[in-house]
Amino acid sequence: IALFLLGFGLVACGGPQEYGTLQGHVTIGPLVPVVREGVPEPTPAPEVYAARKIVIYDQDGRNEIVQVDIPGAGLP
Repeated sequence: IALFLLGFGLVACGGPQEYGTLQGHVTIGPLVPVVREGVPEPTPAPEVYAARKIVIYDQDGRNEIVQVDIPGAGLP
């Protein structure tokens, strides 16, 4: 699980520039076809996180604003 804190500016089409902070946890899974109760899931390799990006869309969810790498991808 990677914890990230990302600060960035979003530019609305034709509108004023807005600033914000996005914070959360990135998880990837399931990594096995069957998840069994009491059996822990495997920890994803750093390459699994590094191969993916966080995609941020506008408020309508139609227009992509930015793609960013997952900071500290795969690090405990």
